[in-house]
Amino acid sequence: MRLLGKLILIVAGLFFTINSYAQFYNGLNQTFGKNRVQYEEFFWTYYRFQNFEYYFYPEGKKAADFAAKTTPKIVYQQQKFLDYYLNTKLYFLIYTNISDFRQSNIGINDDQNGMGGVTHISGNKIFLYFNGDYESFENQISRGVASIMVNQMMFGENWKEVIKNSALLSIPDWYTKGLVSYAANPWNVSMDGYLRDAIISGRFKKYNRLSEKDAEIAGHSLWNYIAEVYGQAVIPNILYMARVSKNIESGFLFVLGVGLNELIDESQLYYKVRYEIEDEVAEDPIVEAEPIKTRKTIVYDQWTINTDETFGGFTTNKLGKTKVYLYNSEKEKKKKVYKKGYKLDRINDYKQPILAWHPDGKIMAIVTEKKGKPMLGFYNLEDKKTIWREIFKVDKVYDATFSSTGDYLVMSAVQKSQSDIYTLKLSSNVIEQITNDIFDDKHPRFIDNDTKIIFSSNRQADTLNTNPREDAYNNKVDNWDVFTIDLNSKSKQLERLSNTPNIDEFYASQIKKDDYTWVSDENGVFNRYLVTIDSAIASIDTTINYRYFPNTNPVTNYKRNIQRQYFPVNSENYAQALTINNKYKMYSLSKSETITPLGYKLDLTKFRESELQKIEESKPKENTANTDEQKLIYTRVKVFEDNQTESVIDIDNYQFDENTTPTKKAQQENIPTNSRFITLKSKTDKSNLTDEVELPQQRNYFLNFVASDLITTVDFDFANQIYQPFNGGPWTNPGMGTVAKVELYDLFEDYKVVGGLRYAFNNNNREFFFSLENRLGRLDKKYSLQRQGIISAGNTSVYKVVIHQLKYDLNYAFNEVIGLRSTLSLRNDRNIVLSTDRRALQAPDTYINWMGAKFELVFDNVIDRGLNLYNGSRWKIFYERYQQIDDFQTDINIVGVDFRHYQKIHRDLIWAFRFAGSTSFGNRKLVYYLGAVDNWFTLSQDPDNPKFNPDTRIAQDQNYYFQAIATNMRGFQQNIRNGNSFALVNNEIRWPIFKYFANKPIKSEFWGNFQIVGFTDVGTAWTGQNPFSDENTFNTVEIIDGPVTVRLDNKKNPIVGSYGVGLRSKLWGYFGRLDYGYGIEDGKVLDPRVHLSFGLDF
Repeated sequence: MRLLGKLILIVAGLFFTINSYAQFYNGLNQTFGKNRVQYEEFFWTYYRFQNFEYYFYPEGKKAADFAAKTTPKIVYQQQKFLDYYLNTKLYFLIYTNISDFRQSNIGINDDQNGMGGVTHISGNKIFLYFNGDYESFENQISRGVASIMVNQMMFGENWKEVIKNSALLSIPDWYTKGLVSYAANPWNVSMDGYLRDAIISGRFKKYNRLSEKDAEIAGHSLWNYIAEVYGQAVIPNILYMARVSKNIESGFLFVLGVGLNELIDESQLYYKVRYEIEDEVAEDPIVEAEPIKTRKTIVYDQWTINTDETFGGFTTNKLGKTKVYLYNSEKEKKKKVYKKGYKLDRINDYKQPILAWHPDGKIMAIVTEKKGKPMLGFYNLEDKKTIWREIFKVDKVYDATFSSTGDYLVMSAVQKSQSDIYTLKLSSNVIEQITNDIFDDKHPRFIDNDTKIIFSSNRQADTLNTNPREDAYNNKVDNWDVFTIDLNSKSKQLERLSNTPNIDEFYASQIKKDDYTWVSDENGVFNRYLVTIDSAIASIDTTINYRYFPNTNPVTNYKRNIQRQYFPVNSENYAQALTINNKYKMYSLSKSETITPLGYKLDLTKFRESELQKIEESKPKENTANTDEQKLIYTRVKVFEDNQTESVIDIDNYQFDENTTPTKKAQQENIPTNSRFITLKSKTDKSNLTDEVELPQQRNYFLNFVASDLITTVDFDFANQIYQPFNGGPWTNPGMGTVAKVELYDLFEDYKVVGGLRYAFNNNNREFFFSLENRLGRLDKKYSLQRQGIISAGNTSVYKVVIHQLKYDLNYAFNEVIGLRSTLSLRNDRNIVLSTDRRALQAPDTYINWMGAKFELVFDNVIDRGLNLYNGSRWKIFYERYQQIDDFQTDINIVGVDFRHYQKIHRDLIWAFRFAGSTSFGNRKLVYYLGAVDNWFTLSQDPDNPKFNPDTRIAQDQNYYFQAIATNMRGFQQNIRNGNSFALVNNEIRWPIFKYFANKPIKSEFWGNFQIVGFTDVGTAWTGQNPFSDENTFNTVEIIDGPVTVRLDNKKNPIVGSYGVGLRSKLWGYFGRLDYGYGIEDGKVLDPRVHLSFGLDF
């Protein structure tokens, strides 16, 4: 035990040498928290409509225009689907990319105590960021609208309904997130492929253990099953019955007549039968994957190989911590060459870094970001160094490949919320924009000796339009086709290689002249196709007129989607990646051996069949005769000699008089009149067009606040974290009380106003607080005023201390997980002797004024795994100083540390470790009372067993002015040890036992959060140099008999410990703790002690 005590002192001493700020005001409650790093300032403007407002900065205007024109249609669709009318005005906050979005203060959670009672009363803001294409951007809008509508349906529209329903109705994430995902996009090929792999591999059998994306997809698939089997119209009824009964199980049971567990079993069997049948006619890749070990919890991407296939590269992303690996295929070894970011629970960017190989096979390009700026790095295999440069004139890069000479990069990049094709000349770092329109462009590659670029796009027309019409947003299609553009031609005409409605083609590359390959979901699974451009005689007039068309043949018939294919420049090999059994498989393939047509047509998946059926049913009957015309891709017909005028004929809008001007419709569609070829266009499908939205005047944003959170809770803790004045013991507990707090934010949550009060039911404590926080910029500022009243009993009188404190806080973020905080404060203590007798009545009030300075270095990368369950580490090191204003000789200095680590043992079984220590010095000091737990609640006070141990003497020669408690030390009362220093080690095993074993969703919030905890606590508090010093008061006993004082040295062991078990759970929104602990003092195990408390563990 003595060795352990010395070890604690050594560790504490190492930390105490560093200045920072933190306070053990009343136990283990500490403020940690991550940072939002802001390095840009945005000038916000907005559009105001009757029911919507769209906020954006100049670079996001095109995205805001798109949102304004698209939202009415989306709201109408969601209202029709949910059978619910949206009465709330919606506010859309639009960022141009995810890097800008992650600079925002949106969603910062300052409530770490977890006592409960928090109600969010403002839920009409939708945060959007442009992520490279308007298809995903529109999906974000749909998800945002659906999320608000579902929340209002379940919890109500006004704050009274929200407070009532949020306290009684508990909804799991898979339920709401799955429903929102389904409402935004009922089903697609990627989701079908993800679910297929999950069902066949058995990953979704243990439904209750799913998290993050798996939980959302599982919920989505359940709602999709309900829609397919019972009909989509029953979904609003299920939600209504769940809200009325305050139980999601009842919603399914009352409407469908099936319980939740049975419904889950039925849905999984439904999908399993479907996917097993489809897999019987498909196959796995015949080539073995590279022997690269992958983990299921990590997202892999960007598998690429160099020209001679000796090296490859790939990226990993685990909760935002990205790495780039170089893989040596000959040695079968990987090497990390780049890393960035931290593992955090947030919206992460899975589209970067981007990898590409130089034609010489010795340089791997890495495209990433630094402080929101696109950066290009070249990793050299020979010297193993990376040279970086900034990419100018674009906001974000989403894809990049080299030219055959290695002199250029062709990129898909975004500027001002618009995705286009760019080329970058590497020698001069000059960037040139190739396309410039509202349509999205992906996966560009150089072809035909770098004279052309092939790419995928969601455009209808094959003409570049740099000045799109107002309704250009409506001319986007829901599928991606393949186009080429001639870099040497001044014409704006593109060459269309595919025209496949409702089918996507990606990763197009050229095999040889007129031979291409791309990945297509034509049969419902992303497979590889070989495409040959063929011709046929269209007509014979004065010359022979030819019609050109693609001849498409499948090369693969995979069970799983091809997620990526990469063709190195000037190479006979290529790379592909698939996810099989939830593992990312990377392949290196030969063109000559694997790009051979199968010779048969692929069977359609059930999803693709249903999609085609819906399309056929939606077609007007009179158009059935034009089926062949609709499939026409493009036609080149030479109608004049090269020196004559050229024209474009629209087969649905033409005139025979060749001397007439183009029709009004032709002028509107910007059809070029100088093309060398006639382009025959099929009729445009206008079924998805909406009435034109006229954009209002663009306004500047001015600061304005709205109530966001209303907190009403019953607790046993102080509302203000302030050191108590020393009263000779005990530490004054505020008792049970009620707290009411309102939080107001501006629209962007850069400014926060908090006001509230706490009233103790025993009338011994009243508090109020008010704060204004400015979180705009990298340096956060906070102004706060606090008032606290404490009634305490001394040796001869009862007195009340009224504390007023004014604080100015600063917080500087070094990065997302490390920040430096400082506080300047003024404090006034008014000591009032309460009138218990005549002498007390005449006693004057006394005032003591303090000024203080505090510093705190904070690290926090903890990720929530559930209530009271974490992964990661957090720590703080601190220093603070208080100076009495009217007596500069009176000062108090405090230093300390609090380190916490959480380690997953298995699934949700967590080991939690904490080391904390602090010491005070100066003319005045702070005394720590070691023992018990925070927020310890007892229904009655037993005089024979008080909460505070009076037998442990408190040194009277230390000149104490403040007092605090040091916890956890279970199995003891408070004040088992005391002193101006303490050190403490806590260990806990947290086991959510029902959640751990359950495979199906747990219907009760109480049992779902129920935890068994095993714990040990070891610690000490002391005065003097160390716990074993003779100066420690607890080492001596004084016996006073008249004028004689006898001092006995009892040689107590200064270190105490405890062990025991505890129970944890949440009931009616409050998290409770029950601990049963055995204290160990001087080597003896004491009688057990029970501690009932509220609030989360450390």
